[in-house]
Amino acid sequence: VSRWKQEFLESGAEVFGKDRTVAQYEKRIRELEQLLGRKEVEIALLRNFVEGSS
Repeated sequence: VSRWKQEFLESGAEVFGKDRTVAQYEKRIRELEQLLGRKEVEIALLRNFVEGSS
């Protein structure tokens, strides 16, 4: 029983699909980072436009 318990503690999360959930979160983080980058570019362009037209 103790060996089974140790194996479960080391790799039990894989049985319940934790790796897939982590992968989903990592994918979402990448998507949000890309979106943030695009928004930063938009803000910089708008600042340049506003400062240039003043």
